Amino acid sequence: MGAITPQTEVRLIKCPIESDNRNQMTFSNATAQYNYFNSLPHLNVDNFTYQRKDSIIRYPAHIDSILEYNYVMYQNEGYSDRWFYAFITGMEYVNDNMTYITIKTDVFQTWQFDMVWKRSFVEREHVNDDTVGSNTVPENLETGEYVCNSVSSLFTGGSSYICISCSDVPDELGKRTTLYYNGIFSGTETFLFRDYQAAANFIKSMDRDDKDLASAIVAIYEAPQSLFTSGISWQVVTINNTTFEYSRIPVSTGSVTLSTSSNITVPSTLDGYSPKNNKLKVAPYSYFYVSNNVGSDIPFKYEEFVNNTASFKTVGSLTPGCSIRCVPLNYKKLSDSGTTMKSFNAGISVGKYPICSWSNDTYTNWLTSNSVNLGMSAVGGILGVAAGGILIASGAGAGVGVPLIGGGLGLIANSAKEVYSHSLTPDQAQGNSNSGDVVFSANKIEVVAYKMSVRYEYARIIDNYFSMFGYKVNIVKMPNITGRTNWNYVKTIGANIEGNIPENDLNEIKTIFNEGTTLWHNASTYLDYSQNNAIA
Repeated sequence: MGAITPQTEVRLIKCPIESDNRNQMTFSNATAQYNYFNSLPHLNVDNFTYQRKDSIIRYPAHIDSILEYNYVMYQNEGYSDRWFYAFITGMEYVNDNMTYITIKTDVFQTWQFDMVWKRSFVEREHVNDDTVGSNTVPENLETGEYVCNSVSSLFTGGSSYICISCSDVPDELGKRTTLYYNGIFSGTETFLFRDYQAAANFIKSMDRDDKDLASAIVAIYEAPQSLFTSGISWQVVTINNTTFEYSRIPVSTGSVTLSTSSNITVPSTLDGYSPKNNKLKVAPYSYFYVSNNVGSDIPFKYEEFVNNTASFKTVGSLTPGCSIRCVPLNYKKLSDSGTTMKSFNAGISVGKYPICSWSNDTYTNWLTSNSVNLGMSAVGGILGVAAGGILIASGAGAGVGVPLIGGGLGLIANSAKEVYSHSLTPDQAQGNSNSGDVVFSANKIEVVAYKMSVRYEYARIIDNYFSMFGYKVNIVKMPNITGRTNWNYVKTIGANIEGNIPENDLNEIKTIFNEGTTLWHNASTYLDYSQNNAIA
């Protein structure tokens, strides 16, 4: 049997793919791949002798006539029907009719349909589920200072009654033997008054000759009208030649629900910017914080509530100064129904109502000396925004502060990384002591939710970053090689790939993915980041 005479076909091509492998193209099959490369501007020469891989092509042309070509595809027909794809890495002039062309295999294109992926640690990728709240792995990107997009009220104190608690009362009012308000036992009875004059007249009626009732007053304070939901009956009485209107407070068990609010939803824009990537709609890029206007400010994440919609219930009990708390519902996977409030400890206390003064106000003096009038202490933030560089190599052999290459990701990430931590609540949250009374006077006893986000400028920067490089996922899985309309970015750590591929080429393929690469699915939109890249 005679020796086979190789019939090798070589095509020099003008190709947009570059040898750094930061960007590559995917094809549905080998025929589509061949048709694309064959459609590019090219020179074709048949009857080459056997072409060795990663070697030199002795091309019969003057070097100046082929300098514009940067890529080659060749097929050793006598031995295989496989097309090999390679980058041109150098050209050397030999003579006017001969140029030596050095080539290096494009391992991704050559072995694209021989690769068999196994589950690998995927650091970044374009996800196939971008619902709000489904992607929350921290990115550690620079966010800048936050701005407020809107304000929502969770509880408003509204109008109040004057409460006067007495250890003894005039005989004309009669006496009650069992007293408990909101399930709290009381050794005094408390009366309600709708205006200051009625309260003043009641105090005057207690000042009588036959019985020292003025000293029986132990507390006078304001309380929101919403704390008294039933059983209030207003009566007019004249005692000691003084007329006033009052109501007794019925005994009750349990706290009173003052308000329920469920209007805290994820905003569609951030400082007017409409993000393409929904990760921008979760913390730390979009969040809200709740304030009681007297020193407590607590950040919350939309994604930690059921359906990304925050609900709060405000409950209260009657005590001097009033004990009122605004509590999140269905928070951190705790399901609330009926009267349950499983996240009670995550709530915020409402600023105290004023304790009033009167003659012989020993009780008020005691309260003041024991600092009851101090504002709430600031609550530590729950949304830590870590400082430091993004995607910094870690673990054995990782240099401190050395960015991963990531197919251009490292350079871009360095310009986007966070350089300092930002406060998620206002600076004044550090104190505000003794502000309860002025808050009441200013009609600001309330609980308010401030919807915060990054500024328009940062929202656009981060959104474009996510569009180019996907999200950090840090999970062992099959990477999303496809799944988006135009491109998928994939970055792995220790990629696991098998296949009938030469060992050196297989290791190079793994390196491509470990450093990060963008896989483009449509040749017509290659490198065009202005295209829509929705989930396919």
